[in-house]
Amino acid sequence: MDFKLNVGENKKITVAAKQEFSDWCIKVLPNEQYLISCSKDERWKDWFINTSAEGYCNPLAILVGLRVKHVKCFCLCGAYNRDDKTAFEIGLNKLITIPDTIKGTSLLKLYFFANDSKGYYWNNRGQIEISIGRMS
Repeated sequence: MDFKLNVGENKKITVAAKQEFSDWCIKVLPNEQYLISCSKDERWKDWFINTSAEGYCNPLAILVGLRVKHVKCFCLCGAYNRDDKTAFEIGLNKLITIPDTIKGTSLLKLYFFANDSKGYYWNNRGQIEISIGRMS
């Protein structure tokens, strides 16, 4: 399910912990600016560990290999066009400018996910609600 925002518009979506990429995605263009935020009260679980979109330090997941290196396990992250090479950290609150350096298309789709190790999404539970606002 994809959508596009006009400047000044906001939308709330849910991101499920068990999905490698969210069902929801936002159509974006280079140089547009978005504020993505999530309340610290929103929680999801990595097996039995309850955490926010800020994530937590998980030495085992670091050892196995997290999708987004040097970013906490279960930190809310984003990626363009379902490509982990474009993935980046969001956490609880981040203002992003859509890059113009992603090759292949000028129309990008921004997806969201919990940073975890590939193949380990089966034990993830819950979902968080995030707010996306287009700034420019």
